[in-house]
Amino acid sequence: MRATFLPFCRPSITEEDIAAVADVLRSGWITTGPKVAELEDLVAARTGAKHAIAATSGTALMHLALQAMGIGPGDEVVGASMTWVSTPNMVELRGARNVFVDVDRDTLLASAEAIDAAITPRTKLVIPVHYAGAPVDIDAIRAVCARRGVPILEDAAHAIGTQYKGREVGGGDTAIFSLHPIKNITSGEGGILTTNDDALANKVRSLRFHGLAVDAHDRKQQGRSPQAEVQEPGYKHNMADMNAVLAVRQLPRLDAIIERRDEIAAIYRAGLADVDGILPLADPTWSHRHARHLFVVRVDERACGLDR
Repeated sequence: MRATFLPFCRPSITEEDIAAVADVLRSGWITTGPKVAELEDLVAARTGAKHAIAATSGTALMHLALQAMGIGPGDEVVGASMTWVSTPNMVELRGARNVFVDVDRDTLLASAEAIDAAITPRTKLVIPVHYAGAPVDIDAIRAVCARRGVPILEDAAHAIGTQYKGREVGGGDTAIFSLHPIKNITSGEGGILTTNDDALANKVRSLRFHGLAVDAHDRKQQGRSPQAEVQEPGYKHNMADMNAVLAVRQLPRLDAIIERRDEIAAIYRAGLADVDGILPLADPTWSHRHARHLFVVRVDERACGLDR
């Protein structure tokens, strides 16, 4: 066995990115300000969503979105069994119950049929997961949820740059992206929520910053008032400009980053094609662009003598 391994992740940070962060530090405005606003505008334009809201993490945005959607005790939230712990954690912390649906063994994506079977009169939300950079069949899931009268919150933490049937993920329902350092682009720590729901967007923005109607950048740049109207108790989840500028710099490189990841995935697939007991995930059958956030393989312990 090798003594050293490939790093799990190496963020794409250029000297120009570092210089841009330094410029923000010198500007005198390092917290939520023009760079956060620029990032939100860029993501909204790319996805086609009406609103994009940046925060300290995708997990923070999941917390805010669940509260803004009124999820609480007695409610059920249907989600995929293959997901990161942050989503079920936030559901539990809201006092609601996670209802997990199994995923397809070849793609690790949850199907519309499995979600439909899990919905009960207590179901208040469905959270489909775009896993590893591959999109779920969101049209089929939307059809189920529309028929059953249940809203959707897309877990797109792995899926910035993912496309589904020619459309960028994040432009339809409410979706949450992660900008953690292991993702295709990063803000150091951070996340972005996209939505076309005006009321939800306003609620999330307020909860993100103490429950205030406006933040410091709004007051300075747009003269909004009153200075400190607390609409309801909120949190401190606003992203800082010194984080946002990294993602602002990297977003224009996202397509090139995905293309390079595609090339590397093809090399891995070719190299593993004749290896017994190692099987990469299948790509979805519907039209899509895979963001290649993760390259996942399944291991047959009996065939290769190892469990991982």
